[in-house]
Amino acid sequence: MVKSGENGSSKARRPIRETSPRRLAQDKFAALLVRLGGMVVIAGILGILLFLIVESAPLFFPGKVKPLLSFPFQGARALSFDPYGESGLILTQDGVLHLFTWKDGRELRKIPLFPGMGNGRQAIRQSTSALSFTLDLGGGKIAERSFEWKVSFDKQGKRRIEPVFQEAVVLTLDPSGGSLGPYSFSRDEEGGLCVAALTETGKIRIFHRSYEENLFGEKEVSDEHSDFDPGEGGEIQRLLIDSSRQNLYALRKGGILQWWRLQENGTATQKLKLALGEVRTMGLLFGERTLVLGDAEGRLQAFFPYQDQETSKWHFSKVHDFPKMPGSVSAFTISKRNKGFAVGDELGNVGLYYLTTEKRDWLGSMGDGPIQCLALGKKWDLLAAATKGEARIARVEDPHPEASLGIYFGKVWYEDSQGPSYVWQSTGGTDEFEPKLSLIPLIFGTLKGTFFALLFAVPFGVLGAMFVSQFLHASYQTWIKPIIEIMASLPSVILGFLGAIWLAPILENHLIAFLIMPFFLPVFLIASGFLGMRLPKRLLRRFKAGSELFAFALVLLLGIWICFLLDPWIGSLFFGGDPIRWIGEHWETTYEQRNAIVIGIVMGFAVIPIIFSIAEDAFSNVPKNLVSGARALGANLWQTVSRVVFPTAAPGVFSAVMIGFGRAIGETMIVLMATGNTPIMDPSPFNGFRTLSANIATEISEAPVGGTLYRTLFFAGFLLFFITFVLNASADAVRHRLQKKVKNL
Repeated sequence: MVKSGENGSSKARRPIRETSPRRLAQDKFAALLVRLGGMVVIAGILGILLFLIVESAPLFFPGKVKPLLSFPFQGARALSFDPYGESGLILTQDGVLHLFTWKDGRELRKIPLFPGMGNGRQAIRQSTSALSFTLDLGGGKIAERSFEWKVSFDKQGKRRIEPVFQEAVVLTLDPSGGSLGPYSFSRDEEGGLCVAALTETGKIRIFHRSYEENLFGEKEVSDEHSDFDPGEGGEIQRLLIDSSRQNLYALRKGGILQWWRLQENGTATQKLKLALGEVRTMGLLFGERTLVLGDAEGRLQAFFPYQDQETSKWHFSKVHDFPKMPGSVSAFTISKRNKGFAVGDELGNVGLYYLTTEKRDWLGSMGDGPIQCLALGKKWDLLAAATKGEARIARVEDPHPEASLGIYFGKVWYEDSQGPSYVWQSTGGTDEFEPKLSLIPLIFGTLKGTFFALLFAVPFGVLGAMFVSQFLHASYQTWIKPIIEIMASLPSVILGFLGAIWLAPILENHLIAFLIMPFFLPVFLIASGFLGMRLPKRLLRRFKAGSELFAFALVLLLGIWICFLLDPWIGSLFFGGDPIRWIGEHWETTYEQRNAIVIGIVMGFAVIPIIFSIAEDAFSNVPKNLVSGARALGANLWQTVSRVVFPTAAPGVFSAVMIGFGRAIGETMIVLMATGNTPIMDPSPFNGFRTLSANIATEISEAPVGGTLYRTLFFAGFLLFFITFVLNASADAVRHRLQKKVKNL
């Protein structure tokens, strides 16, 4: 007995076998591999974030101006660069043009502007491609001469740039021989010449000379003019007319700015009392839609006309204010590429400004005395300034003047619009077009698409997961859950194609059926379930738990069929037979075939598997003792699921919804193909939108590398990254709070 007891005791205390060194090494290697994989993932995410920051950060760097050359020069009145910035012209007070090489300041030749025509009053007008000059000859006549830069290449391929001057043209503005008051001139795109002048009679004469080529290749000259009374309001000190001959501006004594809209059926006019001192400069920016004034106190303001879309009436308003110059404004020049301009003051300072950002990109000294004239390179890359005895050339490094946080996130009043607004329009049909780069419509579209997708996906995903995990028989779970999860493997491009080609036309033709489904189908299904519960229990026991799913699927199809049957009847009874037209007339919105409802259904279909899979795991992982305890206390299955299982699984369900949110907010191909891809801000479900991700896919192929649009798209990617990170971080904090509430259950 003792031996037996000792043997039994020795069996109970048999030593445990030690883990083999090989297995320990494998475990350590696996743990190291997991850590390394996690670090690689984190490093990859941080690398993407860093790349987005590096690409988009230059948008917000301030401009720089680096001196290149200075040389002595007396009496400069106007400056000009050639298209390549290699040579240029300086006009002096005596009417002589000096051709220089800007590389070393060497003078090449002199060109008298109006030889033998006297030394009358001169005026200068700079257009996009040329400089034009006029000379007041007296007796109601002026002479005009302009030049353009001609680029040619010799046999060795060396580039040559020379100014090509046109012959001086004499225009008779007042046949009576009266002297002219203030006048302005411009050339249009066809080479025609337009002059606005105040005559001795007190009227403003609009003179236009056009050139047409006849069948023999000869140029025919056609002159026309019209007069109108400028009205009362003070002496006219300056006039300025645009090249389209549609807008005329007059600066009157007493700080009055008057604008006329020159139309075939008469003129419209408006006067503004300026909040400026003595106006020193007055000029039109690139495109000649915006007027900029600078005063003796260094203040700068911009004005432009716009048309009211409802009344078709034209208005004129002050639109932009800019930071003051340190001294009195003395010189002004425009960019020939964008809405930028340069301003010089009497203290020798020069500032670079941009219209829509209302910011000064750079301010610095370009001379020891008052700036007499300025010039900007055609590519916004060079700056020339002349003082009383010196000319200076500098390199401009300001590649993104049109970018700012205000442009991206604030309302901006663009030319030809009737008020500040959020607009995305990166390209236009003319060279004068200004990119409109507000990201607000894209953020709005991203959130709108995500909202409609989750509105469809969350109820189906969460409730479907609840039913499969808690009500469905295990034999059905083994094949229903994999089928739903396989849905996640469907390519987005296929779903987008089906949404655009198949679903969108059906929705347009049966809109009423889709609108009544959210209200009719729940009632129809609940009523069917209520009737199903009244079936004999003997019959119900013959089926496995959850078998009613298949009956409900048939009932759902029957309900959808009934909705399509009711579609024409309801449309005729309540919507006059044409619900789309009725929506446009009564809800002040337009119906687009590819709209937010299509996106809600299609993108929701793509998000449902993700939400379903994670939520189903959360429901299935609820401790069985909680379920058993609730049932033991008398709770039925629905009470147990709704009051015990769902609150316990809430953190996992919330995580499922947020992961679905991340999937929806970053979706590209579905929204690219199944929406109108229009960057508008309208909450209506009947029209389209554009998301941040779809905008990147649409625009990136057309964006020049390193350009403002290119970097703006990377900034949009950074913004999408940031929004997703913030929302996921917030969601994680909420999930932890939910976990704390249920951890003691």
